Amino acid sequence: MHEFTRCDSKYFSLELLVFAAEGTWYAKKLNSDMEQPASKAKIWVYALVANAASFGLGLWLSEKIPILF
Repeated sequence: MHEFTRCDSKYFSLELLVFAAEGTWYAKKLNSDMEQPASKAKIWVYALVANAASFGLGLWLSEKIPILF
């Protein structure tokens, strides 16, 4: 099982910033290109799920290939 370190908390903080930036960008830009706009809630859930998957994959990769990090 993974033990969280100070590096993980920094990574988590950066992921939160990326989530906020992507969610904001998606909310502004995604609907402008769609015939039927998505709700803001769906857009933010999409951003959250995408970043949670990215975070999990990053943690897994950091364990399997630590030299990358």
